[in-house]
Amino acid sequence: MSLKQLGCFQTVKTQTENGELLSLQKMERFTVKIMDADLKQEIARVNNNVNLSLFGTGLRKQRVTIVENKIIITADHKRIPALAALDQSDRMSARLADVAILDEYKRRLKEEFINQLKLPVICVLKDYAPDYELAVTFILLKDDSLKSLDRKAT
Repeated sequence: MSLKQLGCFQTVKTQTENGELLSLQKMERFTVKIMDADLKQEIARVNNNVNLSLFGTGLRKQRVTIVENKIIITADHKRIPALAALDQSDRMSARLADVAILDEYKRRLKEEFINQLKLPVICVLKDYAPDYELAVTFILLKDDSLKSLDRKAT
């Protein structure tokens, strides 16, 4: 999310405790960056907790990207051992199980984003590449919802 999109630019001079002259614009940018980092951290925490509750294990690593009203999570996590074994003998059954698990994950993640983070989620999309143990999750929010949250925080 770009800082220009947030509309948080005023130029009012202020002085720090050590006498350094700063503008309010710089302070607002700093506040927005912190809030953006905090939001990303909370999104990652909720996502990891949903994985823990569904798979019994957390993610190896994940990255949260926010662009306007879209949240994109890329995650690296271990394949469920039973599905990895099933992949070898019956790929179609493993794929059906993957789809059912992904549907439950999307339902839970949407519920947690709405309840815990108070984000107005329209939909959650997710795909998983078992050969690479890589998942990509896309969350679409109502237009300008993150922008209005940022303005309330500054």
